[in-house]
Amino acid sequence: DLAASLENGPSSGDKPSFYTLLPLRRTGSLPPLFCLHPVGGLCWPYAALLPFLPDAQPVYGLQAPGWQEGDRLSSTMDALIEACSDALMHVAPSGPIRLLGWSFGGILAHLLATRLQRQGRDVDRLMMLDAYPPAANHRGYPSRSDALWHDMAINLDLDIPPHLAGKRLNGTVMLGLARTQSHVLGSFTLDQVHRLADVMANNSRLMERVRFETFAGPITFVSAGRRAPGFDPDRM
Repeated sequence: DLAASLENGPSSGDKPSFYTLLPLRRTGSLPPLFCLHPVGGLCWPYAALLPFLPDAQPVYGLQAPGWQEGDRLSSTMDALIEACSDALMHVAPSGPIRLLGWSFGGILAHLLATRLQRQGRDVDRLMMLDAYPPAANHRGYPSRSDALWHDMAINLDLDIPPHLAGKRLNGTVMLGLARTQSHVLGSFTLDQVHRLADVMANNSRLMERVRFETFAGPITFVSAGRRAPGFDPDRM
């Protein structure tokens, strides 16, 4: 069964790993922790937190719409926050909740936290990992642009070999690099790589008009001690 799954690769049409609500740990007595997706739209990296959290902590990811067949990308930041809120309500319609976000996900976590507080929900904890307001001159990626592909490679820790330095990248090249380097992206189809690029570009553009409200409570903030070489933080 495992060999067949690897042979066929993931499918965004029928795999819960691409749903907006991604259960990472369903059970536990503590208020559920919801992790907001980074700019690429998927919450898979948050699975690395599970060994460091108590068994009593339920954990869910809130992923970007746009991965399922027929899904549309969110046209505004409000629409994206609403989609995350709707998914959250399926498993936590009442009671206290915890929110955590890394990078772009930290911005989403803050926006969702203030929205839920306006609705009377108890946000027990808000945690932001290396997340910052966009620069005043922030501009999102053009769809499937060369800058997007390069920053995606940096984001995913994919090495760009010397013979591709300075050359234009595309989805086919990215998929080839991922498969050569045994990266999880190598299990994607080309259509899924293009979806990843489209979600990433769309999320970066939504940041152009983001507006914050004041969160009524403490925030746990973690700043990264290093930056990936070549990474452009103004685009994130």
